[in-house]
Amino acid sequence: MATRTESQGRCSLCGASFSKRQIARHLSECAYPEGRNVAAVVQLRVDAPGTPFWLDVDVKANAPLRDLDDFLRNIWLECCGHLSSFEVGSTSYVVLMDDDFFGPARDERSMNARVSASLPPEGSLFAYEYDYGSTTHLRLKVVAHRMAPSRRESVRLLARNDDPVWTCTECEKTATALCAYCFQEGDAFFCEAHAGEHNCGEEAITPVVNSPRMGVCGYTGGV
Repeated sequence: MATRTESQGRCSLCGASFSKRQIARHLSECAYPEGRNVAAVVQLRVDAPGTPFWLDVDVKANAPLRDLDDFLRNIWLECCGHLSSFEVGSTSYVVLMDDDFFGPARDERSMNARVSASLPPEGSLFAYEYDYGSTTHLRLKVVAHRMAPSRRESVRLLARNDDPVWTCTECEKTATALCAYCFQEGDAFFCEAHAGEHNCGEEAITPVVNSPRMGVCGYTGGV
């Protein structure tokens, strides 16, 4: 199995390409032009440790955490409506089935909490989990508190990693599919021709997608 050795991504605002490290400096100017910044936002870096997948986003400071949860589900994660949570220090922010019930833990709160009141200080890390069975773990960093141009949506995509490239385990062609059964053990990526010949059968084959949820729980891709 082979993938790119460098992590490249593209600015969603101007289309320019940068490395994962370099794009932060670019966004500080491209996403926040002088004289047009009227909305308070929190800029975040989201990644899945140990993978090539990352996002740069900003979220309105007065928005509920649930909006960020919805965004992450739509772009990277949603497959079967699993539960999820943000872990900020010792506090878990969850979607509560009943607003009057905050669970057995005293440090469990609702995702209706505003971003400005729930996220840690600039430079701090916090975590997110989707699906408590086959869990996808994300790491989030508060990059900066900024003023951004006015907009309707709560969460704005600033940048995203380029599609990683894997090669087929049977040949040198670019892989377009993987075996969900073999994925955790390696040697799971296949070109279109070899995917049809794989021993685990058609039901095990899922598409290669730009998401850390790839190969898990039948996930086939987001927006």
